[in-house]
Amino acid sequence: MGLTGPLKVRMGLHTGPAELDKQCNAPYEVSHTLNRAARVMSAGHGGQILLSQVTAELVARQLPEG
Repeated sequence: MGLTGPLKVRMGLHTGPAELDKQCNAPYEVSHTLNRAARVMSAGHGGQILLSQVTAELVARQLPEG
């Protein structure tokens, strides 16, 4: 732990199509998928991992109980 305390990151996971941007230096086009992932992430606080409903339904059977 440094002078500022522990670093708590937040993650927002969303599943959807992403397309490479062939005309710009950015790796991916700004799209509904990227916007949704950013909105899910921004709803969280440090130390949280949030899933969109789409992603939650895809991984629900693989998550541990609770």
